[in-house]
Amino acid sequence: MQGVVYTPNLTHSNVYYQRQLANYNLCIQEMGTDSPPTMCLWHDGIAHRGSIEVASCLLKWVETSFAPVVQAKGR
Repeated sequence: MQGVVYTPNLTHSNVYYQRQLANYNLCIQEMGTDSPPTMCLWHDGIAHRGSIEVASCLLKWVETSFAPVVQAKGR
């Protein structure tokens, strides 16, 4: 997970502690393949950066990257 990126990017000490929107970025890279990385991006107005949010990103990646296993009937 990338470090928190605040918007707007304020550096002056008087305005640094003003309310800023925190943006979170999770990158998933499949090693050994030429596929591009998957980026999950959200801000703190949607959710925080807890374990549930990270697990949701991983679940979405698994669901979109892999086909479901179908078992033959009668087994």
